[in-house]
Amino acid sequence: MKDLDKQVWHDGVAEQAANWTKPNSHMITMEEVGTIDLSVKDLGDIIENFGSGQLSTRYMFGSVENRKLTYMHRSMLFRFPDIITVEFKELSPTTSTFSIFSRSMLGHSDFGANRRRALQWERGLRVAIKRG
Repeated sequence: MKDLDKQVWHDGVAEQAANWTKPNSHMITMEEVGTIDLSVKDLGDIIENFGSGQLSTRYMFGSVENRKLTYMHRSMLFRFPDIITVEFKELSPTTSTFSIFSRSMLGHSDFGANRRRALQWERGLRVAIKRG
């Protein structure tokens, strides 16, 4: 997908999440994640490394400096594109938090795939955070 619209799929993610009406998405909020005992820069580096290491997933937009990273994941069988955006923010110089919004680009239902992916990313990031 060479013409993925950055304004829609990366820059406008907060508005998109608030207005998403289809069952093919899942949001894990910063409130659900809670406080992480890492600087926002260290958390961002872990998120960047984690996202880049996921199978069938490629970096699309964002940076650690801008505190938001967006990836495209393609399903194994039919190669359907899903978008995962992870935003992170500083709570103090030594603490931070993040949110994950995973959603389908196509269709209406995804049989819970984006919910499972968002939860898997959250679990994976928590493991990576513990490892440092």
